[in-house]
Amino acid sequence: MNHLGTISYESVSLWVSLASLLVSIAAVWIAKSSLSRAEDSLRQAERVADRDLRDWRQRTWFDLFVIADEVHTSLLFFKTEYGSPSSPPWGNGERQQDFNNLVTILAKAYTKAVVFPINPATDEFFSSVAAIKSGEDALSEELLNKIFDSVEKIRQKALIHPGVLG
Repeated sequence: MNHLGTISYESVSLWVSLASLLVSIAAVWIAKSSLSRAEDSLRQAERVADRDLRDWRQRTWFDLFVIADEVHTSLLFFKTEYGSPSSPPWGNGERQQDFNNLVTILAKAYTKAVVFPINPATDEFFSSVAAIKSGEDALSEELLNKIFDSVEKIRQKALIHPGVLG
């Protein structure tokens, strides 16, 4: 019989090996392409996570700033309302209610600030708020100024990043 008409085991094996090689090369190329896409996705996810963390930190500082500013505004109101000799005496129900409202705001601010890491801005705020133990303390001009300064330091931390608005 003619050699052209017969298929030998060696020639089939060669073609199967070549086909396997081509499939392997294609699989490696697809795997490299998939790896590249996965690495790109991972880098993008890391960028998004970093941005989200940065935004969360800023929002958290802003939330603290809002409550700290409310403390300052409430103290300013209390001092303006009751800081003169002609103000109602402590036995007055309205004055006691205003002081109770002030204490509630102080407690909310303290609760929010206490979870922050050690920081000069929050430390100054803590010490200022902790110094208010009575209605007379709430009328102190020096204490009002200390709280204003600490609120300003917290405001500096809460400033919006330029990229957020742009």
